[in-house]
Amino acid sequence: MDETKAREYYIKIKTIHDHIDRCTEQISSLDERFLELQSSLDDVQRISALTAPTESLVPIANGIFVSATLQPSQEVFVNVGSDVVVKRSVTRATELLLSQQEKLSSFREKLVRQREELVQVVSDIEREVEGLVDNV
Repeated sequence: MDETKAREYYIKIKTIHDHIDRCTEQISSLDERFLELQSSLDDVQRISALTAPTESLVPIANGIFVSATLQPSQEVFVNVGSDVVVKRSVTRATELLLSQQEKLSSFREKLVRQREELVQVVSDIEREVEGLVDNV
């Protein structure tokens, strides 16, 4: 195999590996977001299960909290975007969070499939290169 051909294969493989790395990073980000949504779901369920006023620490910034008394409620406030907050039932808020989780899971599955296909392409190219080297 000549040097030009070898360089072409190297560039192809490197480009695909870079794409695989980006897919892996996106999958990790989706996993983190999924866990955040699960935490929010758990919190909404805990709040809806309150039967009496309960003291709690409420975050106001990363690592900063205030003490507050949570009242039993079947409603929460949901940020719908553009700094607009609306009141929603616990049931509706739970549905929204579950819907977001489903969308994340679906997108994650697509990324995993895409990454697997790219890994297969790299493997095929490497086998092709080995065949060319063996024939030299």
